[in-house]
Amino acid sequence: MHNLTVRHTWEDILELAKRQGVVTPADVRALGLAAENLNKLAKLGRLEKIGRGLYRHPDFEATERHSLVEVAMAVPDGVICLLSALSIHEVGTQMPWDVWLAISRGKRIPSTRQTRIRVVTMTGANFDLGREEHIFEGVRVKVYSLEKTIIDCFRLRRIVGHEIAVEALREAINAQKIDVSKFLHLAGELRSRRLIQPYLEAML
Repeated sequence: MHNLTVRHTWEDILELAKRQGVVTPADVRALGLAAENLNKLAKLGRLEKIGRGLYRHPDFEATERHSLVEVAMAVPDGVICLLSALSIHEVGTQMPWDVWLAISRGKRIPSTRQTRIRVVTMTGANFDLGREEHIFEGVRVKVYSLEKTIIDCFRLRRIVGHEIAVEALREAINAQKIDVSKFLHLAGELRSRRLIQPYLEAML
């Protein structure tokens, strides 16, 4: 009887993993089960351990956003930013291999086996403002809005490249993907309006 119960509870974990791709100890505990079941399933080859506290169903068909999901689950307080956020908003021509992630100062980033993380430390309003949530593979992923992302590209142009920031702003304006007045207001809140306004005026 005990073995039947174990198999049944394991199937619940496997079904969740197959549905959302990646499961964590928190997911398993939410089912009322012990997190150690994940290691047992991994040893049996029924789950793949892809990072600290991250397990994937071997039959899961990952989408092009899977790396973002993996990082969001590994670092729930982080926010997808810069080149990765531009890709989500379908602006620019960059296809980053790494996942660009903003974290607040002092946060530790766990390693993942499948995805490289490019960490950017932000503080105060630069970290808190302009967040959105997108759903990928059933998982909520924190992403900066397009307006915030473009402002960050200008602020951190030494990291991402000046031409990428200009390209993103021009494309967003031409495609009418941003509200210029709201964009300028946010730039003001982030103390970047003086930096960005000359470029904006040249494009309008």
